[in-house]
Amino acid sequence: MIDVEKRALLRDGESVHLAKKPFDVLVYLIERPGELVTREELLREFWPGGHTYDEAVYSCISAIRKALCDLGNEPRFIETRWREGYRFIANPRPSHTNDKAAWDTTQGDEPASPSLLTATSQQRSTRSVFGLALFLMLGFLIAGALWQKSSGDRTGSASTSPATASVEKQISSVGVLPVQGADSDRWLRQGLAEELLHAVSSIEGMRVVKVLSEAPLDEEQLRRLDVDALLESTLLPESSAGSLYLRLLDSDDSSIVWSYHAEHSLDQLAESRTEIVASLANHLTASLRGFSLSTPATAEAWPPYLRARYQWNLRTPESIRNAIELYQQVIELDPTYANAYAGLAEAYAGAPLWAGSNSKEAYAQERNFAQRAIELEPNLARAHAALGFYYAHHDYDWEQAQYYFARALELDPNSVTAHQWKADAYCYRLLIEECAHHIAIAKSLDPLSPFIEVLQGVPLRFGKQFLAADQHLRGVLARYPNSAAARFQLAVVLDAQGRFDEALEQYDRIYAIYGPKLIGSAMAWCYSQLGRHEDARDMISTVRQLEREDFVSPTIMAGTALVYEGAEDALHWLGKARDEKDHLFSAIAVIHHFYYLYEHPTFQLFAEELGIPRERLLAYNERRPDFL
Repeated sequence: MIDVEKRALLRDGESVHLAKKPFDVLVYLIERPGELVTREELLREFWPGGHTYDEAVYSCISAIRKALCDLGNEPRFIETRWREGYRFIANPRPSHTNDKAAWDTTQGDEPASPSLLTATSQQRSTRSVFGLALFLMLGFLIAGALWQKSSGDRTGSASTSPATASVEKQISSVGVLPVQGADSDRWLRQGLAEELLHAVSSIEGMRVVKVLSEAPLDEEQLRRLDVDALLESTLLPESSAGSLYLRLLDSDDSSIVWSYHAEHSLDQLAESRTEIVASLANHLTASLRGFSLSTPATAEAWPPYLRARYQWNLRTPESIRNAIELYQQVIELDPTYANAYAGLAEAYAGAPLWAGSNSKEAYAQERNFAQRAIELEPNLARAHAALGFYYAHHDYDWEQAQYYFARALELDPNSVTAHQWKADAYCYRLLIEECAHHIAIAKSLDPLSPFIEVLQGVPLRFGKQFLAADQHLRGVLARYPNSAAARFQLAVVLDAQGRFDEALEQYDRIYAIYGPKLIGSAMAWCYSQLGRHEDARDMISTVRQLEREDFVSPTIMAGTALVYEGAEDALHWLGKARDEKDHLFSAIAVIHHFYYLYEHPTFQLFAEELGIPRERLLAYNERRPDFL
């Protein structure tokens, strides 16, 4: 029953909590039984003023359903029409209870469960915006590609509803939504969102969830985020500077309790961001970590920096090379900007795997740039994570790697990259459960990332759960059919199961992206197992020609040798890989083509150098794949 006058929701005589905004929306829907009420209509009615998005409606409807126990696949009260809106589908009829007009949703003498009554046409209270608070930052907010430089004064204002000026609900987690702005480029929106997320992480004790998917979120996705609040931001080129609108939505009722609007010129950005973060942390009675929130010294450096962040996140050979070039442009403009050096360290860490670069040269660059970043900003988590990666994959020094990963996560517990790289190091040392644990943490912090979804299949593959990995990766490709990383992992999983025709089909679809340098050896193996020896020898010839002219990973060359030359030639190449600090050498224990070498004393010696005791290696070798 709903008593509009008393603003009360009762279920079986017991009061059920429903916040103001969801209560008003529920009444609105009940007054229109059977009618389709669009999301746009609800936004106009309950979130006037613009700059609010579908996530606010989804969260509000979710709160109503929870209160009504209407969470199943067959709703009894509120029906969702995908991409359209909502209908109240119960059948309310006029009734009278205690001389008060009501709407009864029961059918005849059969009570609905829960029973729902609402007073007729009572005037709804004003739909004021209020709720809870969280902080924000302006970080790298207005890039030069969107706005021209302006010498005008900075103006900014933050507000909360008077009724909720103090924090009533403890906020310990927030989901950062994509930056909106129809006129802005995707690289700008995503770059700003990354920096916004970084700034939110500077609040002590705050769990920050990355929600940077460009597609609207549905109610199920919002529930999976499991956060106390959602942070939305809008970027509009309304003046010569630019307007930023920031709002924090309470995830329970979608009420907006803290908002910020400012016009900024580029040269005033650094001061504004620090001011905003400090203000919001104070509002939450929280403290800030000793954590880098620096900005470039010159406004011209921000657009290439944001472009570089966007390119790095694409994880393709071309995008990694683009990121390196853009970071170098930033350093030319500002040689003291620590985040650009940390970005270069990350890009060089990924260059051998994603772009086929020479590992020894790339890792030397990675170390130098990470150390330079730490010299400039000692508390820069990204740089510490990059050094952890370096020690794990170049020096094979697990103790040092652990130190730097731990330091990175101490400085920024929300670092998805640090958890991902730590997971890799665990997997390569055959500590599969620990690997899966850190991938799961990364997934919780970046739940809608296609790349992290792909990585969830890695511990399955390395744990020889090939059927489970196959199913998982096909699910990823159903959602993200253009994911080259998912297709590569699926090809490897099919190869491991002996499904060579299917593996080659997947390799063929990504050949233009990765080329023979990265996947030629695996394709040659599949050809040979199918008896297509001419194709196999042609591919091997192509890979060897590339190795003579340019650079091909010695570990990949070892895989090529296994096709026809045999174990001794393969072990020769693995020895070269060790000496040259090849990026793939650290992963030899989980590359299924090398399972045949496990009992060879030389291979066992290599494994021990990687921190894998012989007993662990042999125990892993005895683990039975799930498809057998």
